[in-house]
Amino acid sequence: MRIRLRPGTFAVVALAVTGATAALLPAAAGAARPAVTPATTVTAVNGGYITTYAAANGDTMEVYAGAPVTVDAAAPTSEQVVVDGATVTQLSATVNIAPTGTLDKSAALPPLTVSPYDALITLGADPTDAATFDGGGTGAPPARVPLTNSGGGTQIGPPACAKGTFDGGHLTVYGCDVTRRVGTSGAVWYLTDAAQSSARMTDTGCVFCDHLTGLKFGVSYGSGNTVQSWKPAATNDVGSCVSDTVSLAFHGVGVSETAQQCPATFGLFNIGTNFFSTKWDGQGHGPNNGARATHAVDGVYNGASANPYPGVFFTVWWTTT
Repeated sequence: MRIRLRPGTFAVVALAVTGATAALLPAAAGAARPAVTPATTVTAVNGGYITTYAAANGDTMEVYAGAPVTVDAAAPTSEQVVVDGATVTQLSATVNIAPTGTLDKSAALPPLTVSPYDALITLGADPTDAATFDGGGTGAPPARVPLTNSGGGTQIGPPACAKGTFDGGHLTVYGCDVTRRVGTSGAVWYLTDAAQSSARMTDTGCVFCDHLTGLKFGVSYGSGNTVQSWKPAATNDVGSCVSDTVSLAFHGVGVSETAQQCPATFGLFNIGTNFFSTKWDGQGHGPNNGARATHAVDGVYNGASANPYPGVFFTVWWTTT
């Protein structure tokens, strides 16, 4: 039996990747910029590149994108917070992914179409977890299964996908965003995003187990882009674990995303001119051996000279009880 006598932990990770380039997200409020750029490795793979970052504490971040990206990480911070009436130590770490190379908007529609499942398997994801991004299955489907997120238009490059491991390897977070061009007006493009994330805690055989209690995931565009439509548009109570679909039509083209949602709440977390995020919130409760998810869709005005590739970012919370 494994016994870990330590207070609960909380971690924040924010990252931005793109189909062919990446857009740097602003650091969280008050987060210090790192003194140096952490060492990373870049590996060319079918349809894109994997950029890998390994922290000194054993946490890892892997990003699949259409081009190499750079990873900056602020030093972890901690503070004491109250959760369910108990004081615990809250840890936070922020990671930003910045682009390398230059944007070529005319080359944004490559013939290769990579699915989120493909990208996550390339990152070494467990096939069971990756399958939830392509059909909600529990097995190991072939690499070309239909996308869970669906819609018309033309996919913009490979999906932006990330895999992060935390808490000594007990917690794994996956996130992907598929961007499609659904209309044009000269050099102006109209885009949709179908985004999904999943966090899995596997902390068994312990007395004081870590519990996954919250997950936020979002997309963020650079200047010249405007998020004009989004779903979900509110936060709702969730009484039991159910399959949930969000959908919208943008410039006459539909887009949808499906995932399982569980108590206590799920929905809109934040919306701004060029970013949008949703959150599952267990309100201090969640599995020590199980997964939770977020999902969202949006419609975006992409200016004539604006980068059409969004970034993605996520925050994950967990506590020890």
